[in-house]
Amino acid sequence: MKKLIIIMIIAAVACTSVFAGNLSLGFSQNYMHTNVIADYEGDHFGVEGAAGIPLIFGAFSLINSSSKGEDISFGDALGILLLPDATVNGYWKVIDGKVFGLRLGLQGDLITMIDPEDKYFSTVGLIGMSLGLNFKFGKRFSANLTGALPLAFPLNLISEELTKYSIFYYTSNPEKTGWDLIMLVPLFINQFARVSFKWSI
Repeated sequence: MKKLIIIMIIAAVACTSVFAGNLSLGFSQNYMHTNVIADYEGDHFGVEGAAGIPLIFGAFSLINSSSKGEDISFGDALGILLLPDATVNGYWKVIDGKVFGLRLGLQGDLITMIDPEDKYFSTVGLIGMSLGLNFKFGKRFSANLTGALPLAFPLNLISEELTKYSIFYYTSNPEKTGWDLIMLVPLFINQFARVSFKWSI
């Protein structure tokens, strides 16, 4: 799992570092995760990569559990706050105006989840189509709203055999050997919408 996240980050950094003149850095927030994000924009195409942890989501979960009087061990707290996610998104700039931009792309997402009952963790990755709205404020600052539709859902209607090519799945539970569509719901919700704020360097 860690190796896959590192590879995704290295791939994003490698793509952007070659063209550092058009590199933007910033942060993004989706339903669960707060991410550090790097984005390279060429004349017509771009690539962005992000990695992070559920900072805000985890903090609220801990506060909520504490307010209910539930016992939270140090290990449980780390278990919530250190669940990583990673995203790589290659996109085509359909509209690239001075203030507004529209982007279509292919996005790969990866998150890790822990089953509180058996303490096993699972890592799920999805490939999907992305749509992004980009708003520019001056020459260096921009905000972006991106949503992704996993290919697993439409491919499953065609063939279950095709679906497996758009999904990565790993679990530490030796009793589980496969995945089902229900497991994809948390990742779909997590990546349904992502807001990012970036500064050009």
